Amino acid sequence: DFAMNETLSEEILKHFPPVEFAFAYGSGAIQQSGYNKLSLSKSGELPMLDLVFAVNDSEEWHKENLL
Repeated sequence: DFAMNETLSEEILKHFPPVEFAFAYGSGAIQQSGYNKLSLSKSGELPMLDLVFAVNDSEEWHKENLL
């Protein structure tokens, strides 16, 4: 659902300094067999969500992120 994904993206991104663009991948971003986004997998693990941020000044972004 696009609206839910957009809301979730905004909720996640508000915890980081500004980015030019971002994307996520992993079983938490794209549902995979054996995983439900909100519950444990058959092996007892939560889905993994990896985030990639593109920024203009990586050094400045990391300084802000550590505050």
